[in-house]
Amino acid sequence: MKIHGLDTNGGLLKTTRGSTEVLCKRLKAKNPYLMVILHAILQGVGGSIYISHTLNRLKELGLDTKKAHKTALKSHAHSVLYAHK
Repeated sequence: MKIHGLDTNGGLLKTTRGSTEVLCKRLKAKNPYLMVILHAILQGVGGSIYISHTLNRLKELGLDTKKAHKTALKSHAHSVLYAHK
């Protein structure tokens, strides 16, 4: 995983993948014909943006580079405000 060029151990990503697998199984149990696609958007710590797991995911959803970056910053700001409620 890259955070502005820094490597991390990927522990958060593994935890996120485990959580999403459980969610997908529950959704598919309700409707076996349901196609579930989850896009994990990870929030960085201290304002950092995960390039491979945030910006690239936003681009895959159709945002250009500038809008992806702006959306990641807004999302991070929102999560910080939500965490302090």
